[in-house]
Amino acid sequence: MSTHTINSISTPIIHLIGPGTLKVNNGRLAYSTGQGTPMRLDLKTIQHIHCFGPVGMSDQAIVLLLKHNIPVCFLTSTGKTFCGSFQHLRQDTTLLRLNQYRASSDAKFQLGMAKFWVKEKITSQINATRHYQRQGKADGKYLVRLQATLEKIKTQTNIASLRGNEGETSALWFELFGKLFLLPWKFTTRNRRPPTDPVNALLSLGYTLLVSRTTALCQAEGLESMLGTLHEYRSGRPSLACDIMEPLRVPMVDRWVIMLCNQNQISPQDFYTDKKGVLLKREVFPKVVAFWEEYNYKNGFCDKLTGYIKHFSSCVRSFGQKER
Repeated sequence: MSTHTINSISTPIIHLIGPGTLKVNNGRLAYSTGQGTPMRLDLKTIQHIHCFGPVGMSDQAIVLLLKHNIPVCFLTSTGKTFCGSFQHLRQDTTLLRLNQYRASSDAKFQLGMAKFWVKEKITSQINATRHYQRQGKADGKYLVRLQATLEKIKTQTNIASLRGNEGETSALWFELFGKLFLLPWKFTTRNRRPPTDPVNALLSLGYTLLVSRTTALCQAEGLESMLGTLHEYRSGRPSLACDIMEPLRVPMVDRWVIMLCNQNQISPQDFYTDKKGVLLKREVFPKVVAFWEEYNYKNGFCDKLTGYIKHFSSCVRSFGQKER
């Protein structure tokens, strides 16, 4: 039997699993793990790089990535925690950030954006519930209660109440979520510190990938990722990214986890338990991350994410024009 080694790759999203080093060979970006031929990466197609665990970079590689404006995100080896990112700083976004800082102090703007994020999130839960109801897996009571809360947010006059509505529908959604899995998969409640079962481990991985992608895209747009509306400011938390990803949690992560488990693309034996909780085995990790990328690009959710960021940016710019 013959084997074929792939030594060059051209794709929009690159996931690098350490240990390894990004370097420049003969003017081209390459990733080396110290074993075999370094993998050449096509700078013309790369839009984003995710690094898991100990991934180093040469000075030349950093300069090349900044020159091509390619965001790089760093996560722990298990994908459980988003550590940070770097990318080229655009020079034409100072006014956008100034307007965002001003808008963050405007109660009307804050409430309007918070309502938008909650409305979009509940709508995503309603769409998912309808999908599973058509399959005979969801009781009609969930749809009725979600729609009632969607109507309720229209008349809310403060963000604290909106957060209560968001929490209420999230609890309702996870109640339904737990009923959608086929044996041997089980989900009873959401827990993350640490995840205590395989489904929670997959949810944590998906949400971490989503927040890292959202944070980097916000920064690429020139926005302050730490300054949100629905999520109040908390040191170290990318609150704007948390706002923007709320409507995408269900389609980009929750439904992906259901599909992954119920279609037997993964098994409970692909996980192990240690002091950090339940985690994916190292040899399975790349496959699962690839499934996430394929699922979200195939369904157009990455474009949806970009659209939400552009929407927020447009709202901030409009706020600035009204002020003038």
